[in-house]
Amino acid sequence: MFYNFFKVLLQFPLKALSGKIDEDGTGVGIVNGDPTLERIARGNGLALYAGGSWTAGFASQLEEIVADAERLTGSRPNILIDVSKVTRLDTFGAWLIERLRRSLAHGEAEAKIAGLSRDYSSLVDEVRRVKAIPAAEVPTVTITGILDQVGRTMFGIGGTVIDLIDMLGAVLTASARVLRHPGSFRLTSTVHHLEQVGWRAVPIVILITFLIGCIISQQGIFHFRKFGADIFVVDMLGVLVLREIGVLLVAIMVAGPRMLALIIALPILAFLGAMAALYSGGLVAWLYGGVDPEAFLLRLRDAISINHFIVGIVKAPVMAAVIGIVACVEGLAVQGSAESLGQHTTSSVVKGIFFVIVMDGVFAIFFASIGM
Repeated sequence: MFYNFFKVLLQFPLKALSGKIDEDGTGVGIVNGDPTLERIARGNGLALYAGGSWTAGFASQLEEIVADAERLTGSRPNILIDVSKVTRLDTFGAWLIERLRRSLAHGEAEAKIAGLSRDYSSLVDEVRRVKAIPAAEVPTVTITGILDQVGRTMFGIGGTVIDLIDMLGAVLTASARVLRHPGSFRLTSTVHHLEQVGWRAVPIVILITFLIGCIISQQGIFHFRKFGADIFVVDMLGVLVLREIGVLLVAIMVAGPRMLALIIALPILAFLGAMAALYSGGLVAWLYGGVDPEAFLLRLRDAISINHFIVGIVKAPVMAAVIGIVACVEGLAVQGSAESLGQHTTSSVVKGIFFVIVMDGVFAIFFASIGM
């Protein structure tokens, strides 16, 4: 008898320091405010007595205590969680207590929290109002599911194309109406939006195309120099800028839902961007590659023709129309919320860039087929 008494007495401090529930359900004491959770069977019911400091400072201990309690309790009809001995409680601790209550209250089992002080009752009530989010089910990857996703994606692309064609028809109808009734054309509004889309975009367009011209020229000279062909950077720069880079960069940078202003402004901006890129390319070729400006201009005259300029200028208004149509479709799809506005603005930019690049590829194939 005395042997058993001293055995329990010697074991008690070790359990108290652990701050956890042991396998036989024996409770633990409070040492230096450490969190504890004592488990006591009460007939068909179960009582859990929480004590100590249930705060974020003891996060690892609390997580382990609650996880142990969730594993050891089993299913009982009546469960009581007594928190009268909890000395400190914050939102983290309150959530763990509520989590424990929810995990124990399954099926016919009922779990209650008792012993809440006036200071902590409102905190636990607020945490209780938070709805538990069910774990997301990981979808099983199957051939049928993949085909279904592909079909939905293609259906969405088809819907987008139909919307764009519908908007193109509306634009053509409106243009025909203006041609029949010139008095309905709003010149003041057109000039205003032309100033917004065109004139105000000139600084950023020139800056970006200037830098791109510098990069193309520097990289071209760096690599052509290995073959002793520095001068051919002029050919590359002239063709790329006039046919592709100039108009493509400007089309990506410019955005707006005003069709006519875009169609007028984009060719002008493309021309200014091309001139800025050619100037910066010549500057880098002179300072970095040692190509004399006069030699650069002579080589440029021989490398390019009027066809290269025409290709870029023809692309510009078509790309402007594509950007305007995409922007109009997405703008009309905006609903009455800031979230919808942000989503469709992003969608407009992404789709606009995508269709501009697609049209650039179509033009490349077309001009190659006719020898330009």
